[in-house]
Amino acid sequence: MLNIIARGACVAFPTVALLAHDRALGPLTAVVDGASMHPTFNRDGPAFRDRILLNRLYRQLDRGDVVVLRSPSPKEGDQLLIKRIVGLEGDRVALQSGGECVVPSGQVWVEGDNKVVSRDSRRFGPVDLSLVEARVALKIWPLRNFGAIGNVGSAAEQPPARQSVSDLLAAVGAVSRV
Repeated sequence: MLNIIARGACVAFPTVALLAHDRALGPLTAVVDGASMHPTFNRDGPAFRDRILLNRLYRQLDRGDVVVLRSPSPKEGDQLLIKRIVGLEGDRVALQSGGECVVPSGQVWVEGDNKVVSRDSRRFGPVDLSLVEARVALKIWPLRNFGAIGNVGSAAEQPPARQSVSDLLAAVGAVSRV
């Protein structure tokens, strides 16, 4: 019983604290639509859309981070996309045509994990950092897939490892194992 209460308190408290800043930061959670990041997100099909917690106060971005960004395409308006960072400024990214692109200063190269259906930098090129809205911190729904969205470096094809709620809480010392 104590274990369940500790989990509830530790998981609920950060959520409440973050929601208090919602007006200043904008939405802190989002629903993932589409298949461009499958199998990392929506692996149970379109009827079970994943919910994510966003980190809008990130300090820096790294290769492998999953981010939410505004579409660079004027035709798509302010549509939000979710993609993985594959290249940072100065990186050389291989193109499907056989050539390569050097990511310019102040930009990133983003791709979806599901290369077959993803509209990403392979289509619209490098993306200005000002379009990045947030880094994805956690998958919060469905609960059986709750966990941190890890950085997978250059292996963007591999979905990040998941941790159970008790493993995450134990890592921060919130739950003692008997």
